[in-house]
Amino acid sequence: MGDQYSSSNSINMDDSTVTLIKNKNPKASAYGAQKGNSNIKNDHENDSASEIMSTIGSESISEESINQDNSADSKNEEQITGKIISDLVNSLGETVKISEMTHIFNLMMALERKKYDNLENDIILYADEAAKKQTATERYKTLEWIRVQYSLMGSVINFEKNAYKTLRYLIKSETQSRAEFINLIKCARNSWNNLRKDKEYMAKEHIAKSMKKFNKKKKYYVYS
Repeated sequence: MGDQYSSSNSINMDDSTVTLIKNKNPKASAYGAQKGNSNIKNDHENDSASEIMSTIGSESISEESINQDNSADSKNEEQITGKIISDLVNSLGETVKISEMTHIFNLMMALERKKYDNLENDIILYADEAAKKQTATERYKTLEWIRVQYSLMGSVINFEKNAYKTLRYLIKSETQSRAEFINLIKCARNSWNNLRKDKEYMAKEHIAKSMKKFNKKKKYYVYS
């Protein structure tokens, strides 16, 4: 799988779809990041914008396709796609308005958060299969899933907080260049990808081990 960032002068995101309630503050629904593996730095009031953002060089973004969100259409909902975000970014001038930054950043965060939520659904299915394989009880499986859920939710809440801090740093620096804003978007999306990969691995590893542990306990009681 090649580099997810191309060298062209345009952004090419996928057609993934996210449904948001209109008039809902996107930031309120997205607060949060994982410390350590994330490329988004923690809060340091005196950090400059160049220190906050890892410059990647090119001004383009491309992304692997993901499954579309098939949520039912509603008069009070709007569809957010990767293409819409790409078009918005590609239409920016060399100097980006603060209102444009916040609008595009919020859309990107909502799209990436939806992917994270989809990951949680996949892990639930994984837990179901692991429990069946080890003949674990529904109570035991649910308790272990709650432990995993605590970790998943705590990580994404911290992640989103730190992501919005990077946007705040850029705005406070009074730097409104298109290049730096695109680098900020790229770093945030790369950190989202790392977060999802790390949490998926950790969650599945915990579930697999806990279900095997249940099976060992069951055998002990049967043969003791």
